Amino acid sequence: RPTAAASLLRLLRYPEGCRGALSAHTDFEAFTLVHQRSPGLEVQRGDGRWVRCIAAPDDSFAVLLAGDAVEFWTNGAVSAARHRVRPAGASPRLSLVLFHAAADDADLAPRAGDDAPPCR
Repeated sequence: RPTAAASLLRLLRYPEGCRGALSAHTDFEAFTLVHQRSPGLEVQRGDGRWVRCIAAPDDSFAVLLAGDAVEFWTNGAVSAARHRVRPAGASPRLSLVLFHAAADDADLAPRAGDDAPPCR
């Protein structure tokens, strides 16, 4: 019987006037759910351009990012979201982030089938 999936909830605070707080990366987990009340999270599109994600001061919006595990499981049909944080503004930036990963003993074999892209 597999153990429970691993999740980590973090409150991240970027100090007032912080610039270039987190460089571009992908998360190794399956999914990352981000809620931000002030802007700063940017996601890289397939064409290489960076897009600033919506900030929700009224708590009505969150961003779901696919991680490296999802890219592996789908043989690249779903790409891990490359993202970075570039705070804007003079006030501190707060975000609530939930990282969700598979259980340590889960079978992480990529999908198979006639329509699946080849393993990378």
